[in-house]
Amino acid sequence: MNKYTVILLRPDYIADTFGHDIYIAHVTASDADNAVLSAQLDVFSVDGDRADDHRDYHPLAVFVGHHDAQEIKQ
Repeated sequence: MNKYTVILLRPDYIADTFGHDIYIAHVTASDADNAVLSAQLDVFSVDGDRADDHRDYHPLAVFVGHHDAQEIKQ
């Protein structure tokens, strides 16, 4: 089992601003595919009845290890 950081794009039908509404998950999984699935199920439970299907969350990136996001000033 390995640690992964997964970045998912929320579906357009629940996103506050589509293309900008992401979810970052720290998961432990056997491989990258299972890491994505674990993250999708995690965010699906977080978003509750707003989402139709966990597969609606599109994976943008998967990184080995747990990484923290850094805030940037724009």
